[in-house]
Amino acid sequence: FYKRFSRVAEEDEAWQVAEELEDRFGKLPVEGHNLAAVMGLRALLKERRVRKVDFSGGRLHLHLGEDAKVSSEKLIALVTREGDRYRITPDMKLSAQVSWQEPHQLITEIKNVLQRLV
Repeated sequence: FYKRFSRVAEEDEAWQVAEELEDRFGKLPVEGHNLAAVMGLRALLKERRVRKVDFSGGRLHLHLGEDAKVSSEKLIALVTREGDRYRITPDMKLSAQVSWQEPHQLITEIKNVLQRLV
């Protein structure tokens, strides 16, 4: 199943693999759901051509690069409107102030930021 998770190309595929695991072994623990969420997010990040994601100092950093599939107009509008929460660096690193307690909350935050850029 790890190989199948690693080959996931779309977010929905990760959840299909998780459903197969549940059908075969019963209810997944939280870690199993987190794995499906992370692998789905990984597919989404690849699709949008986000090069790297990291988190430090209470800030989420999305390394976009020149080929990232995001709307430059929406990116500029986001940083302009919400400059206290979002920043962009000259090397195309979007930084966002986020708060989270559980891994699934951070995954949701990342997906929300990406959604605002398309």
